[in-house]
Amino acid sequence: SASANDGNVPANTLDGNLGTRWSANGSGQYITYDLGSIKSVSSLKIAWYKGDQRSSFFKIRAGNTTSTLSDVYNAQSSGSSGNTTSLETYSFDAVNARYIRITGFGNSSNSWNSITETEIWGESSNGGGDTTPPSSVSGLSATAGNGQVGLSWTNPSDSDFDHVEISYNGSSSSTSSSSQTITGLTNGNSYTFNVVAYDDSGNASSSKSVSATPQGSGDGGGSADVPSDLMANCNQWKITYPDGSEDKTLCGEANNEFYFVSDNQDAIVFRVPIRSNNGSTPNSDYIRSELRERKEDGSSDIYWTTTGQHVVYSKQAITHLPINKNHLVATQIHGNKSDGIDDAMVLRLEGSHLFLSFNGGKLRSDLTIKTNYTLGTQHEVIFEIINGKHYCYYSEDGNLANAYNSGNASSYLVKDGSNDHVMDINYDQTYFKIGNYTQSNPDREGSDTDDPNNYGEVYVYDFWVSHN
Repeated sequence: SASANDGNVPANTLDGNLGTRWSANGSGQYITYDLGSIKSVSSLKIAWYKGDQRSSFFKIRAGNTTSTLSDVYNAQSSGSSGNTTSLETYSFDAVNARYIRITGFGNSSNSWNSITETEIWGESSNGGGDTTPPSSVSGLSATAGNGQVGLSWTNPSDSDFDHVEISYNGSSSSTSSSSQTITGLTNGNSYTFNVVAYDDSGNASSSKSVSATPQGSGDGGGSADVPSDLMANCNQWKITYPDGSEDKTLCGEANNEFYFVSDNQDAIVFRVPIRSNNGSTPNSDYIRSELRERKEDGSSDIYWTTTGQHVVYSKQAITHLPINKNHLVATQIHGNKSDGIDDAMVLRLEGSHLFLSFNGGKLRSDLTIKTNYTLGTQHEVIFEIINGKHYCYYSEDGNLANAYNSGNASSYLVKDGSNDHVMDINYDQTYFKIGNYTQSNPDREGSDTDDPNNYGEVYVYDFWVSHN
């Protein structure tokens, strides 16, 4: 049970899943465990939410009733290690107790108390319990590759060494070997990897760190300084920012926090942070950093009908999703909202499920492209309309644009059964959109709103439209 929760309930700390948690806001909130009968207890193992990014302050109390609890471990000032999301061991003199309570006093970033997993342990067979941490790993090195970094090190020689925990940018993994390759990284982004050794009693060593920046194979990056350097026609587009404002003059527009050139100078980055002061655009609950097609001379917004041939191409990578509602749209065809068309066909990612959505299933059912999309995977997508018939081409091998332009792209078609087209419908008031339409907001993100790691992000390397 717990004194409070924000929808992340106390039972989540006993489900064996580090991806779920109990959370409650405010100093003094607590979670209580009933062992069913009086037991001898000598340690707790606690995994803290975002434990590799912040220290959590707490104390552990024990007793035979909830009204007679006594402190057995006090970390109200010292806090957790702040370097791992795995279980950390907190040992104390053995006590006989039925009830164990963890009282939280916030963390080094805010007043939230969040635990992903708890284990309650009795006294070990050696009579006292091992509280000695193992030595740290040595010789830690990193080798950057294309979308990945290879790590290697020497494990400690301690006889009770068990495994190492690797944490980076809000993610983590573990291994008992002396090397690991971290994949799914974004080329041009710098990553810091923290490696902590653990023994078989759960004791943690001090952390060792190394940084590396993955790069695209065979390319030294680009030369763009501002986003319009990567546009075929900067007059042809306007952008809507996460605060709801529009900018119709993108030629030479300086980099800003929502719309900027990648570190590798070869992509436009569309970033949407989830903040309490975000604004949504009219008729939408969600927020975006997204381009909207205009006339070629930039004189006004463009609208067209589905008669004729209309094509949009984007070479892109979805690189980050919101923490709780991890949904994002990248590339879309927009139609006449008053006729119930609206987001006529969009490329949508939910977790690792990449699929086509047709106005939220109102025009036809969703159509899966793949169920195992890895964040940062560069891909090409083409949406094509020919007299009402909608086609989608998708590729991760880098050859779609060339194949399409030479008339040999049929192998990249996303098919629905025997049909080459995925929808056949005519409408007007149509235009293309490119970039990042993040499908979340502060209400959906709750206590994670304003977390600097809570954002949606898309890299766009190349794009164009044509109308015939």
